Amino acid sequence: MSDLNQKIRKITNALYRFSESLPENDPLRLKIKEKGLFIFERTMLLGLLQNPEKVQKEVKEIKKNILLVENYLLLVKEMEFEGDKTLLDSLRQAYHRLWNYLGKIFKEKKRNTLWRERKKRIEKILDLFKEKKEVKLKEILKAFPGLSQRTIQRDVNFLIEQGVLERVSDKGVTVYVMRMS
Repeated sequence: MSDLNQKIRKITNALYRFSESLPENDPLRLKIKEKGLFIFERTMLLGLLQNPEKVQKEVKEIKKNILLVENYLLLVKEMEFEGDKTLLDSLRQAYHRLWNYLGKIFKEKKRNTLWRERKKRIEKILDLFKEKKEVKLKEILKAFPGLSQRTIQRDVNFLIEQGVLERVSDKGVTVYVMRMS
């Protein structure tokens, strides 16, 4: 996150410098600063959030404001702005890269969350084998009401691939057993 914090500080600093080149009474000057500051504050605090739903909500708000800043900058460009057009274009590009970067961060956090959930399910599946030597898929499914059979089957297949469980079929009845190391 410190890399993101450095990037957002640089972008915000450049945005403020740019906005100072706009006429003092131009409403876009204030709006650009206001949205830039919002993006700065929320992005700096993003790393403190632990709840994936809150992270998702914040990222959506930040991205919505990035879109507004990009459009404000485009509006300034279309109004035949007399100032530094190179800075204007590089700011638009920087905010666009920030938009993409935030999307990647969210996907990574979501992936980590999904892995933690899977890890908990796997631990619970393995706990069933402490009670019994053989466990049917039906018994595993009962331990996870509300989850699909497909999800549980993927977790069981993962344990088989890892060499933890073994699938044993006898006369059309399939059971799972702990593999002996």
